[in-house]
Amino acid sequence: MRTTAGHDEFNGVAGLDGHVGRLEAAFTALGERASSKKCKGMEGLIDEGSDRASKRGSEAVRDAGIIAAAQRVEHYEIAAYGCAIAFARLMGHQQVVALLEETLAEEEEASEKLSALAEDEVNQHAFAVSTAMHGGH
Repeated sequence: MRTTAGHDEFNGVAGLDGHVGRLEAAFTALGERASSKKCKGMEGLIDEGSDRASKRGSEAVRDAGIIAAAQRVEHYEIAAYGCAIAFARLMGHQQVVALLEETLAEEEEASEKLSALAEDEVNQHAFAVSTAMHGGH
């Protein structure tokens, strides 16, 4: 989705650096081996965003849709990390809590940047373009 966005600031919003490393460190701290599993919910959100990104039409309107889809992904991740932190805290795994809280903070920051980008620029531009295309309706 990011590479399809026409807005340069969007491409630098979410950094995945460190997320995988912290998850692997959390598994190691728990004495477990990290493995990946496809998440159907996340897959659906990404598919929806990719569909939005491939739509023809105004770049501004497409960017607004891509940001909305990316925000849904961020909120899904925020919920997942929040739940994992709650369980780690309940089980007394403070090292894991600290690792997950660092990633959660990055996810929340990405969500805030997306909201600011949408509210301050992209949505207004998309509205103006859409209004012009549809005669003010």
